[in-house]
Amino acid sequence: MNDAIFTLPIELQVALGGGYIAHSVAYAGLRKSTGATELALRSLAFGLAAMLAFRITAEMSGSQTLGVIAGILAAVILGALWRGWGMNAVQRIMRELDIYREDGLPDAWTAIIQTKGLNVTQLSVRTTDGRTLFHNRAAYGEALQDGLYFGSDGSLFMVIEEERLADGTERKAEDVTVENWGTRLTYIPASQIAQVNLRTPTIPS
Repeated sequence: MNDAIFTLPIELQVALGGGYIAHSVAYAGLRKSTGATELALRSLAFGLAAMLAFRITAEMSGSQTLGVIAGILAAVILGALWRGWGMNAVQRIMRELDIYREDGLPDAWTAIIQTKGLNVTQLSVRTTDGRTLFHNRAAYGEALQDGLYFGSDGSLFMVIEEERLADGTERKAEDVTVENWGTRLTYIPASQIAQVNLRTPTIPS
């Protein structure tokens, strides 16, 4: 199968490769629910832009190499524009026209972690064993992912500043940040998370 791809005309190779790369850019973090047919059709849509850019550039410059570069760049730029602006614009138009409100995301967790500009200031996590872990978004710029990261599988890691045990006992975390050693992060698997509460004081644009 791989060898067969290289026997195709160069513009089709650019369309296939550029389309897939553009799809990866446009749907990064959203591909776990994408079926093979949907993946192929989306890649084809982006691939058409790559093919068009290849033809125009190759004909004008007389260079297939420049055509390949232009085709890949065109597809990637289109994918980035679709992810950064087009997807939200279409959803907003459909919502305003009262056609549909569905955003195409597979679940609420994905909707949260894929929200552009999401500003979480406070977070608490209740685990399956009854503990509640607290995180206040103080300055952890030196820590990995600024001290808070949401995994696409429902897991997360965070700086734990305070903990409430199942019996109601509360205790402050000590030595959260230690000079020359860094900031302590805690990984919490999705299977151990019962509830997540968060505050977002600003509305992401």
